[in-house]
Amino acid sequence: MNEFIAKKLGEVLAFERASQDVFGRGKDALAAHLGAESIDAMIARNVSRAQQIETSAARLGFSEITLAKAEATGKKLGEIRDMYLQDRCDDSAELM
Repeated sequence: MNEFIAKKLGEVLAFERASQDVFGRGKDALAAHLGAESIDAMIARNVSRAQQIETSAARLGFSEITLAKAEATGKKLGEIRDMYLQDRCDDSAELM
């Protein structure tokens, strides 16, 4: 792995965390259409992939780079999410 790939993994990690957050916040609204088990499964996959990325980055010695990129990208994603969703995590149309 090199620094470029470590940063790309950080971006993927940020998206996994963002998805986990949105699915968690909007679980009730999304469950009405997709089923609670389906939402739980999606969250579990997000958690699993995030853990795999963190473990791989640490094992290969790129944890600092990957986590820094994840934090920076996560901040941007959070700002975009907040701009579009605001407090409407109970609106399944907005979440989808």
